[in-house]
Amino acid sequence: MKEEQLIQELRDGQDRAFSFLFREHFASTLHYITNNSGTREDAEDVFQEALIVLVRKLREQTFELNVKVASYLYAVVTKMWLYKLRSRRGIYEDSDLLDNHMDPNNYFEQSDNQEAQYAIVERTMTFLKEECRDMLKLFYFERKSMNEIAGVLGYSQDFVKVKKSRCMNELRKKLLQHEEFQNLVKL
Repeated sequence: MKEEQLIQELRDGQDRAFSFLFREHFASTLHYITNNSGTREDAEDVFQEALIVLVRKLREQTFELNVKVASYLYAVVTKMWLYKLRSRRGIYEDSDLLDNHMDPNNYFEQSDNQEAQYAIVERTMTFLKEECRDMLKLFYFERKSMNEIAGVLGYSQDFVKVKKSRCMNELRKKLLQHEEFQNLVKL
């Protein structure tokens, strides 16, 4: 389905457009959420909420979509999921704060390339040792404290601090070697 046609059908609320997005893009949402402490049910909920956000934005007269629908949808999904994880842990209590930060327009204003950067970081993390991947996911995606990570992984808090630093250095080295990432961001 062409992008312009997809946008128009989403604005019109046509089932065909929603089915297309689900068929083509739900798998990436499911993969992202289940790899970041979520379940299939979480993925379904977040995907549906993200679709609602997308359609509401598309129906706004002043809204201008500067990226592909799939990119926008994935950005909304990732932001929603990160905020859901944080709110589950009680980091954010104020729903106004959540609403303000979850506006996808704010997300894209910060950086049009942010989603591409994130995708490269996520792919690059697959080349790290499993222990490093787990530690970085716990710290950055699940927002666990060093003490909590130490408990999960069975290490002392001091060891976790040193290991996290080493893992981040390894990730940085790999990203510095990634030409596409260098083109997107200045490290």
